[in-house]
Amino acid sequence: MKRQRGFTLIEILVSLAILGVGLTVILELFSGGLRSAKISEEYTRAMWYGKDKMEEMLATRDLSEGVTEGNFDDRFSWTSKVKKANPSLGQDEMAEVNLPIDLYQIIVKVTWSSGKGQKSLEIESLRAFKSEEETGEKT
Repeated sequence: MKRQRGFTLIEILVSLAILGVGLTVILELFSGGLRSAKISEEYTRAMWYGKDKMEEMLATRDLSEGVTEGNFDDRFSWTSKVKKANPSLGQDEMAEVNLPIDLYQIIVKVTWSSGKGQKSLEIESLRAFKSEEETGEKT
């Protein structure tokens, strides 16, 4: 009796199972890469929007304490907080020392919706002005 050459049904099923698992892993890696690229693009856009808003606030001549809000587009919005942040000189609290400058802390927070939730990014900076007591006016 001659034995026929070829693959058995079990060998074909095992090879198809291995192929199926391998393709599933490859597709998961591909979709994970696409998700990562989308998240990276969102954070990059938020960083550019936040940087633009921060530069606008640092360039303004009239900076006042408070909170302001706005939108960049239909997905990205911003909130800015400005407050005086004059540092303590580490001296006796009873001694009143006036610095020739006023420091303002500026925080720009960019928020956007992503998937089922919201993401945010904060940028913080300081801006110095001549003290109002020194000049008699805010500059």
